Amino acid sequence: MPGILVKGNEITVFSKGSPIIYINNRKLYDANELQRLKSTDIKTIELITNPGAKYDAEGRAVLLIKTNQKEEDGWAVQISETIAKGHFLNDQEDAGLLYPWDRMVNHI
Repeated sequence: MPGILVKGNEITVFSKGSPIIYINNRKLYDANELQRLKSTDIKTIELITNPGAKYDAEGRAVLLIKTNQKEEDGWAVQISETIAKGHFLNDQEDAGLLYPWDRMVNHI
């Protein structure tokens, strides 16, 4: 997408830095959640370089991602491992347990 640079797992917007990312109107707090998103599931992507007060952007850009998936309530588990070889061999393991709290609060 024009204006966006992806290097490794880092997303930056030209002259704005790292954007604040929303997936289906839910603010993304864990960048690993993007790794679970398949490109075939993405319906639209919108880049807002001058976000208004609606978004907690602090002058940065906002990236809105809409998917084809139906949002479901429930827990999700994510386990990933990354091995990289440069001057040294690097290994990183991550595990996460996710629950859509914002939807739970709306149902109470």
